[in-house]
Amino acid sequence: IDRATAVYKYVRESRIQGHEDLQSMTLEEYAASSYVENNWLTRFLTEKLSPEKKLTEKDVQVAKEVLRRKVLIGMYDDILES
Repeated sequence: IDRATAVYKYVRESRIQGHEDLQSMTLEEYAASSYVENNWLTRFLTEKLSPEKKLTEKDVQVAKEVLRRKVLIGMYDDILES
């Protein structure tokens, strides 16, 4: 619930092009809409936030590549080595 609320606030406040209808939508309306999360991370990484845009296997591969290039994950137990 916290993440869905955060996504709602982010999309509303960032005024992402193509999502002008979200500007007047309440959180309750958002929760009942087709905008609510659907593979949110993949959609965010591929810039396909609209639920009308279908995700493909290529989108999954693009999202994985973005993560591979941009995200560094370390282990807390081995913080000096990570």
